[in-house]
Amino acid sequence: MSILLINPPVAKVNEPPAGIARLAGYLRDHDVDCSCADLNVECMIRLIETAESENNNDTWSRRSFKNKLRNLDELRTTKLYRQPERYRNKVKELNRVLACCGLRSNALLSLSNFDRTEASQLNSDDLIREADHFRENPFFPFFSTILDGLIEECGPTHIGISFSYLSQAFAGFAVLGYIRERYPHIKTVAGGGLITSWMCGPTWSNPFSRLIDHLISGQGEQPLLALFGRKSETITGRPDYTDFDFSRYLSPGPILPYAVSDGCYWKKCTFCPDHGRLARGLRRGLSPRERRPPAIFHVFGREPATGTMVRVRKIRDRSRVAGILPSLETNRLRHVETRPGVGLTDRARSHAQGRPRRCRATAGDDGRHPPAAAWRGRIRSDR
Repeated sequence: MSILLINPPVAKVNEPPAGIARLAGYLRDHDVDCSCADLNVECMIRLIETAESENNNDTWSRRSFKNKLRNLDELRTTKLYRQPERYRNKVKELNRVLACCGLRSNALLSLSNFDRTEASQLNSDDLIREADHFRENPFFPFFSTILDGLIEECGPTHIGISFSYLSQAFAGFAVLGYIRERYPHIKTVAGGGLITSWMCGPTWSNPFSRLIDHLISGQGEQPLLALFGRKSETITGRPDYTDFDFSRYLSPGPILPYAVSDGCYWKKCTFCPDHGRLARGLRRGLSPRERRPPAIFHVFGREPATGTMVRVRKIRDRSRVAGILPSLETNRLRHVETRPGVGLTDRARSHAQGRPRRCRATAGDDGRHPPAAAWRGRIRSDR
């Protein structure tokens, strides 16, 4: 038995998905055969590379299609990011290419979003319709080819799809529809932040049983392991990024995202899945905010192949766990490598535990000191 973990479009195209990397590391630590595929970046890049200008008479569209390949290359260079205006123009031109491609299938498409003009990601009937008519999805020619190759190569018994963002709903269900029609013998599993939010709703009832065999709310490590008839006392493992091709991402160097905790201390947002899990008793024994094992800091996961220069390590928690920054400050040589060009970025919500002085101390001897004026819940430790 084996599983293929998929990250569907549309999500971030500058970094690999942290969710399925974490799941892959956990499953491999427990001797489960596992493979990962970032359909998001592959489908987006292939769509842009193969897009052809058809009946686009305006100057902006013609220029965008003409410069699309050069814009993709420039977004992978450091020089462009020193010129914010040029960077914005490159992104706008790529978004214009995607928008023109999306119009052919009644889709509103960009580097960060995928919506339908006459459908909603929040309507289960629209999602099921997207799965039934998967050939109308603008990414179908690409994800079908990629999946056929991966399934032939890996022969998975299960395929897991991670829905982290609402923008992944339409493409993700198109992938589910394709798998259900072409490979009905393969079991499908769905999870991620979006699925968790839906399942924690007070009126939730599963309308996707025809498409999805297993739905997972919250942390997916132990439920996935249980599907293979195994149990473990450990909750998390080290993320594994070895399956991802970092040369495809639109960033000047590899970015490795990490989650060092689960849950959030705030729990006041109306759409908060943590609040819903607590209210419905679906936390499975976890506290509202669970810190990950310290070993994750020491190793920072299985990194890409030897010789790949990691540009940034990003802590992507929704809120910072108390004690994380002091730990990094005390053991900075173990946590943040001192080689040139490696930075640490924290996108977590700011609170009293995080101070600019700790950010500076974390950068420490590396000479990367974020200015205090830049401290607004985000740490940039650039050289």
